[in-house]
Amino acid sequence: MDANLEEAATILNTPRWKTMFKITLPMIKPAILSTILLVFGSSMGSYPVPHYLGLTTLSTKYVSMNAKYTGEASILAILMMVFGVAIMFANQMSLKSRKNYTTVTGKSGQTSKFDLGKFGRTAIAVLLIVLTFFTSIFLIISFAFETFLPNPGDYSFLYTGNTSNLTTKWWITRENITEQGMYGQKGILYNPTI
Repeated sequence: MDANLEEAATILNTPRWKTMFKITLPMIKPAILSTILLVFGSSMGSYPVPHYLGLTTLSTKYVSMNAKYTGEASILAILMMVFGVAIMFANQMSLKSRKNYTTVTGKSGQTSKFDLGKFGRTAIAVLLIVLTFFTSIFLIISFAFETFLPNPGDYSFLYTGNTSNLTTKWWITRENITEQGMYGQKGILYNPTI
């Protein structure tokens, strides 16, 4: 992003908050709104993650309704399409003035750095670590923990404190006939398909 406009604002003694809201944010608005649209679209179509976490979203509701209530599922599908089209339309309407800004250009002649101070650096580092933990690491841990539950998504043992219900059957079951809950499959370590 070309910093010439920000440098011009600095030369004119414009406050930093005004530079941020009047120059920087309008220049990066197309990228931000396109990212929101992309993330919303992928989250609307995501089924496995909410299903295994036991959450109810439009996509999980659609899949559960599709078998018995095809008419209602069709209405829900139309509703999801309307949401997607509305967000895409809002994205295009908000970016109609993007021709006034250049978002990708050559390098600027001068870089400007902000001194955040020790507290600011620490606060931002902690915020990014917490954000990274809850958006990626925690999900991987919860998916791994899910493989030790006798019934996927059933966390009732947390309320009773009885951890004896945890099982390794999803990993080490060698036969696929009498084992309860294996859906005719062997465990992950003995499954030739996997």
